[in-house]
Amino acid sequence: MKKYQPQDIRHKFLLLGLFLLFLVFFTISLSSILFLFGIPVNLISFFLAAVLATLLTCLAGVKYFKFRLFNMFFIIFIGIIIFSFSLFLNSITIETTWDGNWYHKNAVGLLKNGWNPTRESARDFYISNRNPIKISHEKSQKLIYENHYAKGAWIFASNIYKLTGNIETGHSINLIIMVATFCLLVFLLLCKISIIPSILISAITVFNPISAPQLFLFYNDGLLGLLVVDAIIALILIVSQRNKIYSTIGLTIFFITTTILANIKFTGLVFLFLFSLTFFVYMIITPKLRKTIAKKMLLVGFCSVLFSVAIVGFSPYISNINNGFHPLHPLAGKDKIDIMTGNSPKEFANYNKLLIPLPFVKSIFSKLDNFSYSSDKKTELKIPFTISESELINLKTVDARISGNGIFFSGLFLISIVVIFIWLIKGYKAKSIDFKISICIIVPLILIVFIFKEMWWARYFPFIYITVSLAMYILWQSKKEFSKMLFYGLFFVGFINSYLLFAPNFESGIKMARLSSCGDILNHKTVFYKTSHKIFYGTFFNVLDCRGNVSSEINFLPAKKEANIQNYQSTIVVPGYMEVFYEKK
Repeated sequence: MKKYQPQDIRHKFLLLGLFLLFLVFFTISLSSILFLFGIPVNLISFFLAAVLATLLTCLAGVKYFKFRLFNMFFIIFIGIIIFSFSLFLNSITIETTWDGNWYHKNAVGLLKNGWNPTRESARDFYISNRNPIKISHEKSQKLIYENHYAKGAWIFASNIYKLTGNIETGHSINLIIMVATFCLLVFLLLCKISIIPSILISAITVFNPISAPQLFLFYNDGLLGLLVVDAIIALILIVSQRNKIYSTIGLTIFFITTTILANIKFTGLVFLFLFSLTFFVYMIITPKLRKTIAKKMLLVGFCSVLFSVAIVGFSPYISNINNGFHPLHPLAGKDKIDIMTGNSPKEFANYNKLLIPLPFVKSIFSKLDNFSYSSDKKTELKIPFTISESELINLKTVDARISGNGIFFSGLFLISIVVIFIWLIKGYKAKSIDFKISICIIVPLILIVFIFKEMWWARYFPFIYITVSLAMYILWQSKKEFSKMLFYGLFFVGFINSYLLFAPNFESGIKMARLSSCGDILNHKTVFYKTSHKIFYGTFFNVLDCRGNVSSEINFLPAKKEANIQNYQSTIVVPGYMEVFYEKK
């Protein structure tokens, strides 16, 4: 019988994280490749992705870590449980946001029902007979974001939607990637510290103020932040050179995260480039790394970008070019759409001084609030760790513009910066591997703050929380009792900070799901609808889901006065967004 080794638990975390990451990667990649051959989203490719994820995980466990097949089957079983649990939790909630019920959910629904973004525009499919939703169309419905935004998360969601028949299960990718990132980070930290601090640091990193409230939504900012953390983990594994196996795994994770990141949001590639650049410079100036890993890193980096942009990201990157747009349209180029000015507080929108990130600083150290250009309100600075009544009201705002990282983040950030700064000063002469890696993480964070003026909005800088994680790692390595107390203080306050943002949004999703009803839609092929705004196209797929396995085609007519007479029955399908009327029988 094989004797238990301390590294066994570390490798089990690694393999579980890899399995979940493989599942998402292959699902997105296979569907995207099939698009190029004219094949839309289908369950065969999803099950093939699951098989590939299982085989590669088992191969890694047996070949690299000498695990028995029984142990590997147990790890895969845990992964399936996590996947299933994610589907269940998302099935009992409902999308609560404007953007989610607008273009996110609409794109997922179109992809699930046969839209191939490499062959036709979203509008062309929307008005075709292949679209099961029969609705009158306005010329203004160009579906710009569905056409031109990165589609990775939508592709995964459409596969899940195809599997379950419930569009709300599509945002299960958030919890899956959160658990995967947690496992990979625990593995990495266990190489240096014990299991309890590894778990606590990993938990506070993934359950952060951006990913936590977005956990059961189609918003993808938290997802982007988690994948950036995965990329950093990969880069650390590559440069640490603990052994060839870890370097190979690091390169593999880097390829996977590059592919997914590039197809979650346009900024994914930019953030990845900055972190990769600093780590690559470190490789170049370190003779051992320059000889052993720099060329491999360049090759993997080139191949991953080519694969993620030209194949998996054919739509939108190549499609945009083919249609005469900038590759990052509609956010760049001559026909770009300004989505920031109207969404920015006036004092931030009118701030044009270069290289002085005052809006970023003011946003962090102000009261939690949410107002845009149309409001005359101004940010209110506050003392860190204090709470005001107005902040408690704004906790249920999933994308708060001011101090969106939570009511306690200003204090957490301030303490973390002080801890990191003191540690860097003390460790400058020794220049340990931890010191050098920390520099490779900190420099891109600083560059991002100075280069991108939108970083005041917390959702656009979803990985700033790794400053707290880094400070906790530094504190744990100190032998002083005060440092240990501060470590636990950062964890508990950080957890409360994220939970205060998570709880009201999760509760809101569950309440809306309980208030949602299909009524007697199943027995009607024609219904009248009333949406709170005409752009909430995604909610039509919720109505479609009410018909289950029955012929999915349904005719929608806008509700008029006649829909309110006694012969009509109404039901609220998506509370606050979609109400449906149908004839009584």
